[in-house]
Amino acid sequence: MNLEQDALDKKNEFEAYKKELEDVRGKFTKSEEDMTKFKEELDEAEADKADATALGLGPEEWEKVNKRYEEVKMKYDQATADNADYNAIVKELEFDYERTKADSEAAETDRATGEATNGKHDLPAESD
Repeated sequence: MNLEQDALDKKNEFEAYKKELEDVRGKFTKSEEDMTKFKEELDEAEADKADATALGLGPEEWEKVNKRYEEVKMKYDQATADNADYNAIVKELEFDYERTKADSEAAETDRATGEATNGKHDLPAESD
């Protein structure tokens, strides 16, 4: 394979992992923010539920308070699960990012060494 093409391919693979890592890090940060927001809402809903129970609210009022609690808890649980998933994906992508970065740098070094030894070669023309 042409060293220049190999270096370009490795760089493109690296750039793709870099972008994906940035995107997933953004989702991870958003999931952390969601967890914080939903935890605050969950704490409020738990307090409201405790108050409703202590005050002996009627079944309709208590059910309304409980329904809100269940909805907020579901959102918080989903945000927690998303956060764990994104954290795992970030760790995997960080590994792939470092691997492809090293591969790209090595391919670029090989290309530069090949150019210095054999002279510069143009990339082959793309065919359709």
